[in-house]
Amino acid sequence: MASVYAISMVVVYWLTHPEFKKHSTEKETKLMHTVILVVESCLFLLFVIAIGCDQMCAILSDATLIEQLKKEGSRRKLTTREACTEVFGNGHPAFWLLPFKIGGPKPMLRRPMHLETV
Repeated sequence: MASVYAISMVVVYWLTHPEFKKHSTEKETKLMHTVILVVESCLFLLFVIAIGCDQMCAILSDATLIEQLKKEGSRRKLTTREACTEVFGNGHPAFWLLPFKIGGPKPMLRRPMHLETV
């Protein structure tokens, strides 16, 4: 998401600030900054996709790459849905990749010991 956001910021900036002279240092600096930012964002996006694919393969096979190389593998056979439910929880699949919990019971909060009445 960060890569897509950075690239979209570059596009929006170029569309909203087109007023530069033909051969100015400011324009060259802006162009260099844009190229570096887009290349960095694309490399980061490729890295995230590679790590995500590796993690999904480990989840679906129920074994890490090291376990697969050692031929230890998984001890049980799970369906794709069962493997994903074990990792992501019982929520709806649309919410599995969100970094926060949606719905479900709220945890009970305990009062700190020094605030409890005797």
